[in-house]
Amino acid sequence: MSWAVAHPPLLPLTSYFMLLHICSMKAYLDTVRDQAKLKGIDLFTAFKYAGLPTSTYYRTINGQTEMRFSTACSVLDAIDEQHRKDEAAKRTKQLRDSGQVVNRRSARKGIKPRKLSA
Repeated sequence: MSWAVAHPPLLPLTSYFMLLHICSMKAYLDTVRDQAKLKGIDLFTAFKYAGLPTSTYYRTINGQTEMRFSTACSVLDAIDEQHRKDEAAKRTKQLRDSGQVVNRRSARKGIKPRKLSA
């Protein structure tokens, strides 16, 4: 099995992705869970990083309330930000392990910026 099959590419959050979500009528929680799993981020940590109360996380996970669109957007942004930081840390570790000088520019060089939808 090739690496590309085992690890599908990460999808940027674009208007197309959101349209796909709306057309599939997938719950916001399912979308957030899928993105967190895909990027290897703990969902509870993403809620905390988004600045949301832990009660919001527990009410949403336990099915007591539906997740709002604004909450889902906040959590998805937090997942993206955490993933970007994790990738930067991996890149820095790779540079240090190879004996190269690590500075902000060289660490960011290997990381693609997030594409924003228009």
